[in-house]
Amino acid sequence: IFVSCTQVVLASFLAMPSAAKNVAFVAGAAVIAQAAAQDAFAAPRALRAAASRTVSAPEGQSSSQQAGAGVLGPALACASLGGAFALAGSRRRAAAHGKQQVAVCALPKSLEGTGGPFSDACWDPAGLTKSNSEETILQWRSAELKHGRVAMLACGGWFHTAAGLHPIGDAAARTRVSDDPIIALQQLPTAGLMQVFFTLMCLEYMFTFVTPAPKDKPWDTLGMSEIVFDEEKPSYKRLQLQEINNGRLAMIGIIGLIAGEVMTGEYFASVKN
Repeated sequence: IFVSCTQVVLASFLAMPSAAKNVAFVAGAAVIAQAAAQDAFAAPRALRAAASRTVSAPEGQSSSQQAGAGVLGPALACASLGGAFALAGSRRRAAAHGKQQVAVCALPKSLEGTGGPFSDACWDPAGLTKSNSEETILQWRSAELKHGRVAMLACGGWFHTAAGLHPIGDAAARTRVSDDPIIALQQLPTAGLMQVFFTLMCLEYMFTFVTPAPKDKPWDTLGMSEIVFDEEKPSYKRLQLQEINNGRLAMIGIIGLIAGEVMTGEYFASVKN
């Protein structure tokens, strides 16, 4: 539980803007200082008793000096928080001034409004859109969408298998396969796996050589651009944005499901309920 909470806190910290990180960091230091001043991290009684027998207070220290040491912690905490908020305000103003001069990233015309996670944003932490050609960026978006679509199908297959709904797998194995997706995959006959890979290769060949997608939209394998009357329509752009966001989430989700099952043996069996 401690490791999970630490991962969540760390992920939230990394996702914060720089100004918010400064506030969180200094606020955490202030809280620790306050807790230490109030003896919040006290040792067990036995350890405290042993320490009191071996360590004594410095000679000549008055009660007023001891009281002043106790007040020092809260004072430092207040000063730290004040400095953090002042620093955050200056960083926020500087960031707002910088945004007026420098664009976040440059996307090809066909990708405008679908950079994610929002329509007016562009998720490019590595700065790949700044140093590559438009053709390369379009190919990368095509690969990202393909992986996202496969990951969404994988998550759906994982959940319905874990829920006990796997009639096709039961028919292929001629028995009821396990509800654990990893074990169910191992129970699938070798011929069944070969059929799956052969079907995937046929699809890849068809979409690459027989009916290739347009060069300016390499992800449009089904030819939706010829059906949609207005591709700049806000509702259509919103659907494209939802697809890329859900695909990114699904890629992370299926990796987490597989890693969790391998490490703990839990495959989200509670989905049956």
